[in-house]
Amino acid sequence: MKKMLRTSLMALLLLLGGAFPAAALDIHIDNSQDLGGSLALRYLRADGVWVTKGWVNFAPHSKRTVTLETWEPVFYLHVEVGGGASVELPGKKHRFWVVRDVFELEGDARPAQGYEADFVRVEVQGDDPAFTLRF
Repeated sequence: MKKMLRTSLMALLLLLGGAFPAAALDIHIDNSQDLGGSLALRYLRADGVWVTKGWVNFAPHSKRTVTLETWEPVFYLHVEVGGGASVELPGKKHRFWVVRDVFELEGDARPAQGYEADFVRVEVQGDDPAFTLRF
């Protein structure tokens, strides 16, 4: 009886697992410029914690995909090119903390060696959890 109940529960979990969307949002970077750069991202992780993560580097004339662990269609983006010059992106600005080196900050952490940078809000539309950033 216990074995049958356990088997039934496993089958139910497998069936339900297919009904939930994957916890991933793909961000495609398509850089056709002569300068490389970096971006920092802020997103609501699948476990409900806000995370600010950087830096994702991209080379001149390159393509790259970054996958975020989130179900949310909203994230925040900050872009720098050519060694640190911020790219002015359209949209309302939001200030979040970043660090010069590779980092991952949870919640509203304010690192001692950090600084605030302007991020813009991006909302992915439709059923496809993907966004393409073109330069």
